[in-house]
Amino acid sequence: MATGQQSLLRVLVVDDVRDAADSLAILVELWGHDSRVAYDGPTALEAARSFRPHIVLLDIAMPRMNGFEVARRLRQEDGLAHVVLIAVTGSPGTTAGRTNRAEFEASGINFRVLKPCDPLHLERLLADLKAGQSPA
Repeated sequence: MATGQQSLLRVLVVDDVRDAADSLAILVELWGHDSRVAYDGPTALEAARSFRPHIVLLDIAMPRMNGFEVARRLRQEDGLAHVVLIAVTGSPGTTAGRTNRAEFEASGINFRVLKPCDPLHLERLLADLKAGQSPA
């Protein structure tokens, strides 16, 4: 999607709420990265195989296949095992927000960002990852 300039990162945005996914993809592109969107787990896996993202912004509470299952399957895919997985989850008061740290670690998710997502925080996180720095 990002055109006319060298994309910094390929970012796959996965969320079953279309407006949320599309809005986040637009932000990612405004920051100069290339983005793709998937609205469910199975489509996310297909998109990851063809798009080869550096980073996946992944909703956890999705029907059909939740974000934890998507993360586990991505970790088993040739060429995708080292993709940076960032869970974009509900606030602590929601089911997704109350999920324990062990479940995130077991699924291979690297980072967690709570909804509603702070755009400045996410932009810094992507910039740090692109620079090879350990995010604060």
